[in-house]
Amino acid sequence: MDYTITINPENHDRFLTLNPRTFAFRHTVSRQLNKVRVGDRVVVYVAQKMVWAGVYRVSRESYKSDELLYPGETQYVVRLEVEPIIEPDDAHYVEIKTPELWNQLERFEGVNHKKSGWIYNAQLAASLCQLSDADTQAIINYLKRPASDSR
Repeated sequence: MDYTITINPENHDRFLTLNPRTFAFRHTVSRQLNKVRVGDRVVVYVAQKMVWAGVYRVSRESYKSDELLYPGETQYVVRLEVEPIIEPDDAHYVEIKTPELWNQLERFEGVNHKKSGWIYNAQLAASLCQLSDADTQAIINYLKRPASDSR
């Protein structure tokens, strides 16, 4: 299965320094995380910047830890470790509203990004929403493009 993970820019910057790469969530997503298996893929959407910023493979079942990973995020106690499939630098991030990609993704079919609330209709307001294999592959292909083609 493939999923999206929505993360803010500050936590994404911190995530990129962690070894192993580890996402942290509130305990309220434990039920969704129970569905995620080793080998599943996650596509990272950085909110506020509105970009696709990488694709990762889950490398370990989710677990709980009180270790503080993200500054000020004391409620983020559930962890998910991942390994990069593609982890581009920010020059190669892909803007979410890139027309060719937007129109190609099943997830965005019928979603008008010019209307208020589009982020909810596109299922990007929360993490761990399923994403089709075709959508994940399309995002990977765009992330692999040269920087001048990605935006």
